[in-house]
Amino acid sequence: MQADAELERLRQQAVKDGLSFGVTRLREQYRMKPKEGATPVRWVKNQYGRGKNPHYLVADCQPLKERIAKPQTNAQRLGRLVASLKAKLRSSVNKESVRVRQWLADNACKVVYLDTETTGLANNDQIIELAIIDSLGATLFNQRFKPSVAIHPDAMAVHNITDADLAGCPCWPEYQEHVSQILAGKVAVIFNQAFDIRMLQQTAAAFNCPVDWIAALPTQCAMMTAVRAYGATNLHGTISLANAAGEAGLSWHGQAHNALADCDMTRRLMLAIADHCEPVLKALEEAEKQRA
Repeated sequence: MQADAELERLRQQAVKDGLSFGVTRLREQYRMKPKEGATPVRWVKNQYGRGKNPHYLVADCQPLKERIAKPQTNAQRLGRLVASLKAKLRSSVNKESVRVRQWLADNACKVVYLDTETTGLANNDQIIELAIIDSLGATLFNQRFKPSVAIHPDAMAVHNITDADLAGCPCWPEYQEHVSQILAGKVAVIFNQAFDIRMLQQTAAAFNCPVDWIAALPTQCAMMTAVRAYGATNLHGTISLANAAGEAGLSWHGQAHNALADCDMTRRLMLAIADHCEPVLKALEEAEKQRA
């Protein structure tokens, strides 16, 4: 009621002041339109340079009819609900969620999760810790290795593994065959797949071990999955495992930058992304069932 009174006051003041406006402003601000037969009092150049627009005195206008909203039918309500839910599924996180959900279902018996800690990031660095778990989180492999190069101080500051910690550990050749057997016929989900695969190849090559099987290993990059779901968070166009976990609302089981703990986080991250779309899919299924 207060809004109606204010609108009427605005109209009366405009009539008193002899104001005139174009039809758009009349409609939007005054909720009025020119009376039948009303004559424009002036013509104003169109702001886009396409001719001139008529202006009418507010006194020569009449109020628009009140909009009477028709009651929404159940079919209309369900139609709008279905459209809204389908729009939600087109968001970045839900699109990736649907993709990951299907991918995990298609590869249910083949998925393993792999993570490494290394002596550094360079082309001569090697793996010093390798962990592999299955799709249920059971540990398939968890081992430290003694490298043939020293651990870079920057890497040591991240994972807190020292050269002394590895003094009594086996070297890569003692476990290469075992690792290759665990991964045979599997798809390895790795956070930053390109880095870990490169480190596997560099480590094998450093000890003159076969590398062809590593290049042929089917993989899925969980980091790029997270980028597609949540967006990049750095200038490299990527996202850290810690940031991705934060986006998914996950907390760590164990210490970050430990190969086994990072494997577990990668597994739970993929599952969290896959589960993200579930409420929308369920709501859409129910709405479409009712609509039918």
